[in-house]
Amino acid sequence: MAGESPVSARPRAGGSPARVSEPERVLLLAAGDLDGLAALLGADDPAVRAAGLDPVGAHADAGPVRLAVVEPTARRLALARRAVAKGRPWHGRNDVWFRPGPLLGRAGGKVAFVFPGLEAEFTPRTDDIAAHFGLPPVAGTGQDVRVGDIGRHGFGVVGVGRLLDQALRRMGVVPDAVAGHSVGEWTAMAAAGLYAAADVDAFMAGFDPDSLTVPGLVFAAVGTSAARVRAALAGPWADSGIVLSHDNAPRQSMVCGPGPAVAEFVRVLRGEGVLCQVLPFRSGFHTPMLEPFLAPIRQAADGFRLHPPTVPVWSGTTAAPFPRDEAAVRELFVRHLLEPVRFRELTEALYAAGHRVLVQTGPGRLPSLIGDTLGDRDHLAVAANSPHHSGLAQLRRVAAALWTAGAAVAPSAPPRAPAARPAGARPPVRLDLGSALVSLDGPTREALRAHLRRTGRTAGEAGESAPRPAAQGTPALDALAAHHPAAAELTALLRDTATTAAELITASRRPTAPKPPTTPTPPTVTLAPATTTLHVSPQTMPHLLDHCFFPQRPGWPDLEDRWPVVPATTIVRHMTDAAERAAPGLRAVAVHGARFDRWLTAVPPVDVPVTVTPDPGRPDRVTVTFGPTARAVVELAPHHPAPPPPGPLPDGPERAPEHTAAQLYRDRWMFHGPRFQGLTELTALGERHIRGVITTPSAPGALLDNVGQLLGYWIMATRTERTVVFPVQLGEARFYGPHPAPGTEVHCLLRITSLTDTVLEADAELTVGGRVWARVTGWQDRRFDNDPTTRPVERFPERHTLSTAMPGGWALLHERWPDLASRELIMRNSLGGAERAAYAQRPPRGRRQWLLGRIAVKDAVRHWLWRHGEGPVFPAEIRVGNDDLGRPYVTGTHGRELPPLDVSLAHRAEAGVAIVRPHRPQPGPGIDIEEVTGRDPATLTTALGPAELRLLRARCADGGDPEAVWFTRFWAAKEAVAKAEGVGLGGRPRDFAVLEAAPDGSRLLVSGRLERAYPVHCAPVANPPALPDRAYVVAWTTGPVADDGQPDPSAEEYLR
Repeated sequence: MAGESPVSARPRAGGSPARVSEPERVLLLAAGDLDGLAALLGADDPAVRAAGLDPVGAHADAGPVRLAVVEPTARRLALARRAVAKGRPWHGRNDVWFRPGPLLGRAGGKVAFVFPGLEAEFTPRTDDIAAHFGLPPVAGTGQDVRVGDIGRHGFGVVGVGRLLDQALRRMGVVPDAVAGHSVGEWTAMAAAGLYAAADVDAFMAGFDPDSLTVPGLVFAAVGTSAARVRAALAGPWADSGIVLSHDNAPRQSMVCGPGPAVAEFVRVLRGEGVLCQVLPFRSGFHTPMLEPFLAPIRQAADGFRLHPPTVPVWSGTTAAPFPRDEAAVRELFVRHLLEPVRFRELTEALYAAGHRVLVQTGPGRLPSLIGDTLGDRDHLAVAANSPHHSGLAQLRRVAAALWTAGAAVAPSAPPRAPAARPAGARPPVRLDLGSALVSLDGPTREALRAHLRRTGRTAGEAGESAPRPAAQGTPALDALAAHHPAAAELTALLRDTATTAAELITASRRPTAPKPPTTPTPPTVTLAPATTTLHVSPQTMPHLLDHCFFPQRPGWPDLEDRWPVVPATTIVRHMTDAAERAAPGLRAVAVHGARFDRWLTAVPPVDVPVTVTPDPGRPDRVTVTFGPTARAVVELAPHHPAPPPPGPLPDGPERAPEHTAAQLYRDRWMFHGPRFQGLTELTALGERHIRGVITTPSAPGALLDNVGQLLGYWIMATRTERTVVFPVQLGEARFYGPHPAPGTEVHCLLRITSLTDTVLEADAELTVGGRVWARVTGWQDRRFDNDPTTRPVERFPERHTLSTAMPGGWALLHERWPDLASRELIMRNSLGGAERAAYAQRPPRGRRQWLLGRIAVKDAVRHWLWRHGEGPVFPAEIRVGNDDLGRPYVTGTHGRELPPLDVSLAHRAEAGVAIVRPHRPQPGPGIDIEEVTGRDPATLTTALGPAELRLLRARCADGGDPEAVWFTRFWAAKEAVAKAEGVGLGGRPRDFAVLEAAPDGSRLLVSGRLERAYPVHCAPVANPPALPDRAYVVAWTTGPVADDGQPDPSAEEYLR
């Protein structure tokens, strides 16, 4: 019989026919060898169809050479005959599956379920599967879920994978192992029982999907190997902020990084003929950039109870099975989120372990990655869901494919599950005892099953017995317990459960005491989604002029240089106000899960949509989004709740702070202006807490902003590095009364709950007159990279520089801000508006050193001005430009007058240098920095003439520095002179010749194209300990020698 029996359409009670689709026919043929199968196919088409095996059966004893055809049309049968004639496996193209020999069963191969992660297209078809098997439909798969909506998309992926896992198992397809790609690893853990299904359900129901978005990051799929990508990222793209996130297959990998950098990376690789695609994801998964946003996921995962998995779970992080130790499992879960996906290596490892059939348990393109990795090695990779077929139709194809590979599975779905329970029947109740699963070894498990089968038959034959007392056990199991420890544990557990149930039932029959007063039902917020627009500008919010990150000269006309930013706490205030306006008569009594995804500046002005939406399932809450900047859930009630008693003071020792509150603002420990200056007392400082007094400011959100200031002072007072912090998340803020009026004293106690390299987290209690006004839990600050040497510049940029003034009149700068976010802050503190625009227009991989050069020049000019009696000068008052030949020059901005100055700059790796002199018509100045590295002989002969080579070897023979150092001096000196003449080497280094060299290498005489000789000075420098170990040579000249052969005195002024 070929295919499944057709389903008739029977009339409904109302007379109209029911529309029931007829399942596709599936032809199954098997033979002992290729010739036998070819003989079966040699008949005409009707005879071939009639010879097929019944697809309702698994036919485990059928021959090893197998063919399956869905809807065996004449065309498909012709294709099947050609495939069999070739004798090579045919895996599903045009719905034909053919295997010349098995992979499973007698062949010994194993099946692995591989759960997909996020895909650029997500169109699962599962409703008919859920209906057929009586399973709950999957949420988060409709058209309202965008692929770029990482949280909801991810939940949909997990839900689809779990549904398909259950359906396949009911069809008899049971995996020997499970694994996942990216987020699919979570599905694998749940499917194998490593995490209890109830825990996963609770997590998905209560977790905020929008907490998974990492602002500013994008992914790109790259059609080349991970090795090639790593080489590029270690070379010309080393400073782009891009990292490898996925090693998918030999010809496919993925990268993640800042949007503009990834776009440029993709553009360059496309120019090299590599296929690339930017993906619509913003999660930062599998990169270190996710670390600051990991807390909610880590907190939820730490609460999951772990159980022994029913089958091995393989990790895409280690390309190996999960460890057995619980702590190691939890650690690997976190590593999975922060480290690259090694799917190529995982595929290789699964194959090496004997897994020959890999079922993609969800929609996606994993079979193509698996095929790319395994190549011609015999395997079968098939997807359990496809946008091209209904859910059940694709499952039939999976079963047909596995049947040809030797699996004992029927290609037809099992009978439909009961549609509904009888009226009045109680729903089933999950009994969760909170204990781990009991894993039995194979012999013990089979013995227990056999014994229970025998006792079950005996009980059935004897009929039902009268109910036993709850404390008694089952005699059969009691007998088995004497021989099997696991059965003994199960017996004890059943007795304990029965006793507890009996006590509960007995208690339920006793007279009930009067019910205590019930908690008032939360108010139901009935409103339609409402959006209002908030205009953010210095004109509508003048208080933001006192929340500018970067100080500038008084009266500075360009507000964007000061960078007025809307505080996170002010955004919270606007969100609670919007919620109260949308629900008249109710007050905002709490804020939950506030996230701040990006800066919101007031210059240029911007209109922000503020949207209030009812929160499904929680009638007293609304979700408020503040444009793309922030979101939170606001809890509403008619009145504020009664305050709890104030908490006790911390037990740990505390001391008086070294600063007063007034000093924080006067000495610019805080950047805040008068309308945000609320700290009036720093009471006590502890190793894990701080206490202070805030006099409530008038600006909206300023009171809670001062809580953040107090937390910021704690980290500056107790730590020396990464002391720049800004809020990114607020777990919960609960209010027990109206907002204190301006001028009200509020006592604040902050307890530090977590401190890592990237995140500072604390809880706060605010009291007014001894009464708790608010409690904040889960206040989370992002820590930015900074160095103790940069702190004076952050506070007083008009009097301090990031560069060091070096003997000889030049400035040396080392990059002490390795991450992109910290570099952004340094950039804004150093550049003016036109320079920031030029910075943004540069390719991402060139921005880092370009910035080093600009800062070094500005610092060198300010050093010169201060030596000549000038007062405070801010970096933005000096603009660095380039003339038509590329030579740098400096001008003053917004009223700053500079004397005529000549400048030169250079940068290499993590170092930048610059030099300045008063303008003269002669060439100069020129400066260069080069890293000391070994060079091959060809480089030496190309760069140096015969006389220079003799001089170089003579100096090396003197027994001092090695050749690499001497060559670096010669080369840097030539570069410095070329820059002094404003032309550069231009690929002709021999046009500039080293004529003389002091034995210690500190001074060289170099001829140029325009002048016969320049005195060039050299100095060794090295990176500080926190940076990569590099040695450099800096060479500089301030101009040529005078006509009498002596150095120009004015050119040598900096050497004295």
